[in-house]
Amino acid sequence: MREASRRNPLRVERHPIRPWELARAINAERRYDQAFRELYRDFPRELWDWPGQRIALSA
Repeated sequence: MREASRRNPLRVERHPIRPWELARAINAERRYDQAFRELYRDFPRELWDWPGQRIALSA
């Protein structure tokens, strides 16, 4: 998302951005990041962990 905001045509062409539009874009980016971090909750709990994460170390 941050890469997309850097390549925004308004920014590339150096158009001025109104403060409230910038605030809306930042707020949307934060909501997207938060939703992406919590995406795993849409799936059953038994699928949350990767199968290889709970390997018992025996040495």
